Amino acid sequence: MVEEATLASQFEPDELAELLNPLGHVSTPSDDPGLKLSLSNFISLMGYPQDAYEATRRNIQACYPDIKIFSLYQVERRAQNLSGIVTWEHHMCAKSCVGFTGPFANLELCPRCGEPRYKQKELEESGGENKVP
Repeated sequence: MVEEATLASQFEPDELAELLNPLGHVSTPSDDPGLKLSLSNFISLMGYPQDAYEATRRNIQACYPDIKIFSLYQVERRAQNLSGIVTWEHHMCAKSCVGFTGPFANLELCPRCGEPRYKQKELEESGGENKVP
Protein backbone atom coordinates (compact mmCIF):
# COMPACT_ATOMS: atom_id res chain seq x y z
CA MET A 1 0.00 0.00 0.00
CA VAL A 2 2.71 2.48 0.91
CA GLU A 3 4.42 1.65 -2.37
CA GLU A 4 1.41 3.13 -4.18
CA ALA A 5 1.83 6.53 -2.51
CA THR A 6 3.63 9.00 -4.77
CA LEU A 7 3.95 12.76 -4.84
CA ALA A 8 1.63 12.78 -7.83
CA SER A 9 -1.03 10.99 -5.78
CA GLN A 10 -0.76 13.53 -2.96
CA PHE A 11 -0.82 16.90 -4.74
CA GLU A 12 -2.87 18.65 -7.37
CA PRO A 13 -0.94 18.95 -10.67
CA ASP A 14 -0.21 22.68 -10.26
CA GLU A 15 0.96 22.17 -6.66
CA LEU A 16 3.22 19.30 -7.71
CA ALA A 17 4.72 21.36 -10.53
CA GLU A 18 5.49 24.19 -8.08
CA LEU A 19 6.97 21.73 -5.57
CA LEU A 20 9.23 20.10 -8.16
CA ASN A 21 10.18 23.34 -9.94
CA PRO A 22 10.06 26.12 -7.34
CA LEU A 23 10.17 29.66 -8.61
CA GLY A 24 11.79 32.54 -6.81
CA HIS A 25 9.43 34.01 -4.23
CA VAL A 26 9.08 37.59 -3.09
CA SER A 27 9.14 37.28 0.67
CA THR A 28 8.00 40.79 1.51
CA PRO A 29 4.31 41.60 1.13
CA SER A 30 3.24 44.73 -0.67
CA ASP A 31 2.33 47.88 1.21
CA ASP A 32 -1.35 46.94 0.95
CA PRO A 33 -2.69 47.37 4.52
CA GLY A 34 -5.46 44.81 3.91
CA LEU A 35 -2.93 42.17 2.87
CA LYS A 36 -0.64 42.94 5.80
CA LEU A 37 -3.53 42.78 8.27
CA SER A 38 -4.86 39.60 6.67
CA LEU A 39 -1.43 37.93 6.89
CA SER A 40 -0.92 39.09 10.49
CA ASN A 41 -4.30 37.67 11.53
CA PHE A 42 -3.68 34.46 9.59
CA ILE A 43 -0.38 33.91 11.40
CA SER A 44 -1.80 34.91 14.80
CA LEU A 45 -4.74 32.54 14.42
CA MET A 46 -2.80 29.48 13.24
CA GLY A 47 -3.90 26.50 15.28
CA TYR A 48 -7.37 27.96 15.85
CA PRO A 49 -10.48 26.79 14.00
CA GLN A 50 -11.01 28.34 10.58
CA ASP A 51 -14.11 30.05 11.97
CA ALA A 52 -11.87 32.23 14.17
CA TYR A 53 -10.17 33.77 11.15
CA GLU A 54 -13.46 34.32 9.34
CA ALA A 55 -15.07 35.88 12.45
CA THR A 56 -12.09 38.21 12.86
CA ARG A 57 -12.30 39.08 9.18
CA ARG A 58 -16.02 39.94 9.44
CA ASN A 59 -15.45 42.06 12.56
CA ILE A 60 -12.68 44.07 10.94
CA GLN A 61 -14.69 44.56 7.74
CA ALA A 62 -17.65 45.80 9.78
CA CYS A 63 -15.51 48.42 11.53
CA TYR A 64 -13.27 49.33 8.58
CA PRO A 65 -15.19 48.69 5.35
CA ASP A 66 -12.57 50.51 3.24
CA ILE A 67 -9.88 47.91 4.04
CA LYS A 68 -10.19 44.70 2.04
CA ILE A 69 -9.51 41.75 4.35
CA PHE A 70 -8.73 38.60 2.40
CA SER A 71 -10.77 35.40 2.80
CA LEU A 72 -9.03 32.49 4.47
CA TYR A 73 -8.48 30.81 1.11
CA GLN A 74 -7.04 34.01 -0.39
CA VAL A 75 -4.70 34.69 2.52
CA GLU A 76 -3.50 31.07 2.58
CA ARG A 77 -2.63 31.36 -1.11
CA ARG A 78 -0.85 34.69 -0.58
CA ALA A 79 1.13 33.25 2.34
CA GLN A 80 2.06 30.25 0.19
CA ASN A 81 3.18 32.52 -2.67
CA LEU A 82 5.24 34.73 -0.34
CA SER A 83 6.87 31.89 1.58
CA GLY A 84 7.12 29.16 -1.04
CA ILE A 85 5.76 26.73 1.57
CA VAL A 86 3.17 24.32 0.21
CA THR A 87 0.66 22.92 2.70
CA TRP A 88 -0.16 19.25 2.56
CA GLU A 89 -3.30 18.29 4.42
CA HIS A 90 -5.12 14.97 4.52
CA HIS A 91 -7.89 13.61 6.68
CA MET A 92 -6.84 11.20 9.41
CA CYS A 93 -8.75 8.50 11.22
CA ALA A 94 -10.17 9.88 14.47
CA LYS A 95 -8.06 7.25 16.26
CA SER A 96 -4.95 8.09 14.17
CA CYS A 97 -4.85 4.63 12.59
CA VAL A 98 -4.31 5.81 9.01
CA GLY A 99 -4.37 8.89 6.84
CA PHE A 100 -7.01 9.00 4.15
CA THR A 101 -4.45 9.44 1.38
CA GLY A 102 -2.93 7.31 -1.35
CA PRO A 103 -4.75 3.98 -1.39
CA PHE A 104 -7.09 5.18 1.38
CA ALA A 105 -7.99 8.50 -0.29
CA ASN A 106 -11.54 7.49 -1.26
CA LEU A 107 -12.47 5.42 1.80
CA GLU A 108 -15.38 6.46 4.01
CA LEU A 109 -14.35 4.20 6.92
CA CYS A 110 -10.97 3.50 8.51
CA PRO A 111 -9.69 0.17 7.16
CA ARG A 112 -8.17 -0.70 10.55
CA CYS A 113 -10.77 0.24 13.16
CA GLY A 114 -13.90 0.96 11.11
CA GLU A 115 -14.35 4.54 12.42
CA PRO A 116 -16.18 6.78 9.95
CA ARG A 117 -14.07 9.32 8.12
CA TYR A 118 -16.68 12.09 8.42
CA LYS A 119 -18.79 13.41 11.30
CA GLN A 120 -21.98 11.44 10.97
CA LYS A 121 -24.34 14.08 12.34
CA GLU A 122 -23.28 16.70 9.75
CA LEU A 123 -23.31 14.08 7.00
CA GLU A 124 -26.84 12.91 7.85
CA GLU A 125 -28.26 16.42 8.35
CA SER A 126 -26.95 17.50 4.95
CA GLY A 127 -28.12 14.42 3.09
CA GLY A 128 -24.53 13.32 2.49
CA GLU A 129 -23.40 16.70 1.11
CA ASN A 130 -21.48 18.17 4.07
CA LYS A 131 -18.45 15.93 4.61
CA VAL A 132 -16.71 17.22 7.74
CA PRO A 133 -13.64 15.16 8.75
